[in-house]
Amino acid sequence: MSKAEVDRIQFCRLLAALKDIGLTHEQFDALQPILGCPIAEIEKILDRAKKLAAVYDDQQKREAEMEDYARRAKEEFEEDGRIEIDDFPAISEGFDEGVYVEAWVWVPKKESEGPPPYDAATATGMYDRDF
Repeated sequence: MSKAEVDRIQFCRLLAALKDIGLTHEQFDALQPILGCPIAEIEKILDRAKKLAAVYDDQQKREAEMEDYARRAKEEFEEDGRIEIDDFPAISEGFDEGVYVEAWVWVPKKESEGPPPYDAATATGMYDRDF
């Protein structure tokens, strides 16, 4: 792609943005000879930008819903040392009105053992243990 083509595309995007913020049709038409960009091309770019913005908005709403599920799971089910939920757990939607939230559950080696006392100074990850 030549520099002239790149410049033209950038100008088309700029003009599309200006139209989106309220550039009148007369002002829009007056700029066409200067930029050499067809109105139809600008409108296509603008339509794609609006669709992309809608997808982004939907994704933001979905992420907020998932964060809410994680927060609620922590509040309702988390017990330090027994059931723990990461800050960003895997979340899977079920077929009914709810979701599955990934959690870590402590299982002792023997039935009589409880969870180990938590000590932040000596805590290690699961890959540091000898099994």
